[in-house]
Amino acid sequence: RTGEGVVGFSWSLLAGGCPALIASPWEVNDAAGAFWMSAFYAAWKKERDAAAAVRIAALKTRRQNAFHTPNHWAVFQLIGAA
Repeated sequence: RTGEGVVGFSWSLLAGGCPALIASPWEVNDAAGAFWMSAFYAAWKKERDAAAAVRIAALKTRRQNAFHTPNHWAVFQLIGAA
């Protein structure tokens, strides 16, 4: 089925001991993904809360004129407990 690979891959990482991961079930625009990840890691370093960092990264990406549509800022999911 479509999307089953993402679920299986995520499950295998969690079962292997990874406490959390950031994943996307959709294709991600390279420039938007790089911007989002930079914003995420900057926020995570400051906040030390992955869920808050996901929110901050999405909001920062959304504010960029080139990435204002959801297919740029809403593609990543936090899976697990970080």
